[in-house]
Amino acid sequence: MRLGLAMGVEKIEIEGDTSTIIKKCLSTTIEKLKIGAYIIDIQYKKSGFQSIQFKYIQRLTNKIAHKIASESLKRREEVYLEGFIAQICFGVAGI
Repeated sequence: MRLGLAMGVEKIEIEGDTSTIIKKCLSTTIEKLKIGAYIIDIQYKKSGFQSIQFKYIQRLTNKIAHKIASESLKRREEVYLEGFIAQICFGVAGI
């Protein structure tokens, strides 16, 4: 979120594989869990966007996104999904 705000992004969609966290981010109540400070920070930053959506995704989908980002950092280059995505999906899915 911080990066999006710094870049002037107006609309953002945040995906996560933990439904409890997604629900907490959508809420406006004060959070008392150990991660409460992070949730409060997220709730505070929500107002900086014209439109923000929090969306639950399956863990496998999140693993694939993490793998793509990790490969990009490892290679020190931007990863374009053409051809590359299939190799990572099969690797993460264990196919």
